[in-house]
Amino acid sequence: MRLELTRLVGAATCVLALGGCLDLYLIARSGGSTTSGGVVAGATSSFLPSSSSSTTGTTTSGVATSSPASAASSGGATSALSTNDPSSGTSASLGPPGATTCQEQCVVPSDCLADFSCVNGRCVYSLTPPPCVEDGECVILFTGWTVDCMDDSGCSSGYACIDVNGGGRCALLASPAVDNCAPAGWTAMGYTSRQDAGVVQVCAEQRAQCVGGTCRLRCLGDNHCSTSEFPFCNTTTGSCECLAGTCSTNASVCLNGVCQCQLDGDCLRGNVDRCFSGVCGCSSTAACTTLRSHPNTSYVCD
Repeated sequence: MRLELTRLVGAATCVLALGGCLDLYLIARSGGSTTSGGVVAGATSSFLPSSSSSTTGTTTSGVATSSPASAASSGGATSALSTNDPSSGTSASLGPPGATTCQEQCVVPSDCLADFSCVNGRCVYSLTPPPCVEDGECVILFTGWTVDCMDDSGCSSGYACIDVNGGGRCALLASPAVDNCAPAGWTAMGYTSRQDAGVVQVCAEQRAQCVGGTCRLRCLGDNHCSTSEFPFCNTTTGSCECLAGTCSTNASVCLNGVCQCQLDGDCLRGNVDRCFSGVCGCSSTAACTTLRSHPNTSYVCD
């Protein structure tokens, strides 16, 4: 599955800070479970609304996801890309034609972090999984079902072997007495048991979706939109959106649910100093001042 890394917990957008992406990336690679906390999870994107980034002026709301590759090549927190509200899930979107953003430039692979290659002067993530095809793949990802099984004997106590996406996975049994799913933001859902072919209730991430080959967490209500700039859940798109007067990070106006800058003076946070048709970017490398994500890269305004 192709997943775009977005922090599951907290309001930091992965596109803005690779460090925020790496912790989720490590969870995905180690097979650990994660909690969504209203943002996009997985290795890439959940609801795909855009959330305002510290370096961009435009933001769409809803779900957000961005790959480690994109975060790295754009210089992590230096990108002028717009991103959706992480808490509701967001998706990074490129700026308008002519917009320039701070990018980390590499010359050789050693300029980049491990698991990244230097391609055309940019650090590109080397371990990108194939695109998702079904929602079940995303449920597996966001619920942390990492243990394969043939029947219940292959699972720990309190877990059941269920049939999902054509295979067996160990899933936490939903308790009939205590709601043990809610603390992680999950919901009790029925799946076919591989033990006896009956239906068993397990804790699952019901908001997980495969959209355009990318896993995302859609918002189902305003409670999934945890940031003040994107407080409204568009239940049709599953994205968190801004409202009039809520945009403040490198933006001053909300247009169609997306925060946008109007003047260069709106572009104050991160590696930005120029407003390009609603999106903050850089006018020169002088604006690229935040810590680079890769060890030996240099900044360019491109």
